[in-house]
Amino acid sequence: MRCAYANIGTVDRPRLIHYRAAGDGPPLIMLHASPLSSKSLVPLAEALAPHATVLALDTPGYGQSDPLPESPEGQGLGAYVEAVEGFRRAMGYARVGVYGTATGAQIAIEYARAYPDRCSFLIADNAAHFSDADREAITEGYFPDLSVDDLGGHLTRTWALARDQLLFFPWQDPTARLPNAGLDASFTDAFARQILDAGPSYALAYREAFFNEKAERLLAVTVPTTVMRWAGSIIKPYTDKLDEYEIPAHFRMQVCGPTMGDRISGLIHAVTHHRNQAANGLTGTGGTPAEAPRTYLDGFHLRVTGNGPPLLLLHQPGFDSQTAQPLATVLGTTARCFTPDLPGHGASGPSDDLAAEITTLYERLTEVAGGPLPVLALGESAVLAGLLRERFGCTITLLNPRPVDASDDALPDLEPRSSGAHWLEIWHWLRMRQMFSPWYSTQPEHAVKGTPVLDGETLTTQLKAVLACADLKSTLAQLASLSVPDPDDARWLTLAETPLGDAARKAFPDAPWESPIQLHQLPETLDN
Repeated sequence: MRCAYANIGTVDRPRLIHYRAAGDGPPLIMLHASPLSSKSLVPLAEALAPHATVLALDTPGYGQSDPLPESPEGQGLGAYVEAVEGFRRAMGYARVGVYGTATGAQIAIEYARAYPDRCSFLIADNAAHFSDADREAITEGYFPDLSVDDLGGHLTRTWALARDQLLFFPWQDPTARLPNAGLDASFTDAFARQILDAGPSYALAYREAFFNEKAERLLAVTVPTTVMRWAGSIIKPYTDKLDEYEIPAHFRMQVCGPTMGDRISGLIHAVTHHRNQAANGLTGTGGTPAEAPRTYLDGFHLRVTGNGPPLLLLHQPGFDSQTAQPLATVLGTTARCFTPDLPGHGASGPSDDLAAEITTLYERLTEVAGGPLPVLALGESAVLAGLLRERFGCTITLLNPRPVDASDDALPDLEPRSSGAHWLEIWHWLRMRQMFSPWYSTQPEHAVKGTPVLDGETLTTQLKAVLACADLKSTLAQLASLSVPDPDDARWLTLAETPLGDAARKAFPDAPWESPIQLHQLPETLDN
């Protein structure tokens, strides 16, 4: 699926909604369950793409969408509804169909109620009726505190929440085992990572949706509506309570078997039914979002910071553009800093040939920037900077350049485990690599001088980046075949002699800052 951003704010104060799109035909907005993201909708969206233009949104504050300007706690779902309407306007569609599951279903219900002239139809999946007693029993202890702490305890809490949600409902009740529930380590990892991305505010939409889950709110919808009655839903007993109410004539109940295939077949049937009923009422322009600080360029995820002469900032292999953002913010005071997620990293697409792909990206950036860009490379990305200098003759800056270590000991065990132990291994690897070089040699003579950056927020940002790398071992093997440039007129500076300061330490915490930093042809941007 194609990923993109829509700006529902202004040019001066952008508010970005990240979404995944596929297909051709009438637009269908898809809203995910909390505390997940549109990534969880990909199998459904791909199945529906032959029948509609599917637009799977990250709810504000989830996935890669910006959070709401103000906390919605205790205010209902209105702010999320307005974000969906802002997205529709930004995309230029006159009317849209709306699908939602779980939390997404509650937002979709409220959207259909607030904007019936803009919503051609509603499909509510995993929508139910909770009595006050049901709700109180389910939500007691349902939302644990996932605040980041410097010792990594939030990782254990996040993993436990994700794992047990796959085994029990409600997840905190071990007597409520789900039928045929089991664990797949890779699926659990992907599930848990979406919760980790949402962070300590993961419960905002989630909690409000629970208090919205009432039959009277759903049955007040006036647009054509399908309620999915999927036998595999963990809340099926509560969906079945809708049978106690009088169902309006414009509602359909789509009964599906227990498998995911049954659910998908039912959704396709619902979408095609509503599409045919709506006839030509769903047309729109699908307008291009305004320029924003995060975007996609030919599948590469890109952050753009500041104004001034263009500069390309390359993060360390294994991390992503977010980890380099503290440095990009400083550089953005005097430059227009382009910071991509390297191919195979972050939100960029998978990588087959990183060297060729970074060359393609640089060519595209020269078109965007109107000319060649100087390159600032962190750590092992020096080998990519050297490749670009050789290919394009661009000016390069190397901060602590070093060859890529692709040995078996270079990384911890990244293989997902149902226990979540790989998260903790990565966490401690991130700490150790700042204190010893190599990280697994802990004798005093291998100590890294300087003060390590061990705050929980920085380490969590790095851990999420490592987890997002599709195949880090393979990536390092590719880069190990490239050489660190041997500049002919290098300058040697210590951190104190550069204008980068503490922001650079956060972006690049494992650099030995008390040692000299090699800077080759330091760009004018950094000299000022």
